[in-house]
Amino acid sequence: MKKHIKGIIIGFLLATLIFGTVVMAAPNVVWKKIDVAYADYKIYVDGVLFEAKDKNGKIESFSYNGWIYAPFEHIARALGKSVRWDGNTNSLYIGDGQAPKPTNYSRTNPAPIGVAQTLNVESYSGNYTVTIKINNVESGDKAWELIHAANRFNDIPSDGKTYILASISATVNKINDDGAVSFSEYNFKAFSDKNVEYESTFAVEPKPDFSGKVFEGGTLTGYVVFLVDKADTAPKIVYGMKYDGSGGIWFSLK
Repeated sequence: MKKHIKGIIIGFLLATLIFGTVVMAAPNVVWKKIDVAYADYKIYVDGVLFEAKDKNGKIESFSYNGWIYAPFEHIARALGKSVRWDGNTNSLYIGDGQAPKPTNYSRTNPAPIGVAQTLNVESYSGNYTVTIKINNVESGDKAWELIHAANRFNDIPSDGKTYILASISATVNKINDDGAVSFSEYNFKAFSDKNVEYESTFAVEPKPDFSGKVFEGGTLTGYVVFLVDKADTAPKIVYGMKYDGSGGIWFSLK
């Protein structure tokens, strides 16, 4: 089986895995029945396990004629590419130029899940450049199931509250004096859709947790737990915010 990345990207199935009935309506479509092999195929994007999900849950990848197939739209977004379907010309556009993604992410426009941001940090412990990305999130019952399994003494959410479990990656691009950056869950502050800071959450995260020292060129990936209001429609987190509330890079948790 061809496992190189070119095979993965070229072999992605477009059809209904991407845009459902939009593609079905395209002209000159030829339907064929094929036998495919389903298995626990694992796809990693920049070292992070990729798991495509829709509203019904996880989307399984499969193989056909030696190629791995997975939803193109999800992989493209995991790679930081925008995706646009033009039904008039039966064309799929990937990347900048056709459907440019916004770059002015901020507190009022936090970066969506899967989109990385880079920040230059100046602190008492040293100056460094870091790239942060939220890989995926779990919330509600699924998040509590994972958090409770990590440690049965973790507190059940109180009325009106819910856990959000985020998988976060941090890559140290550059650091002065050959030092290391110390990461932990306390690097992040959570805010509500009303821009009110949430209290820090004290819970034992599933492994791996987001904690450890990283030298230049290294990447840390781990889980961070947040406790937010159930009614919060747009919770968000910030990394690198200064004491006066300025600066930092913002990410959506939804």
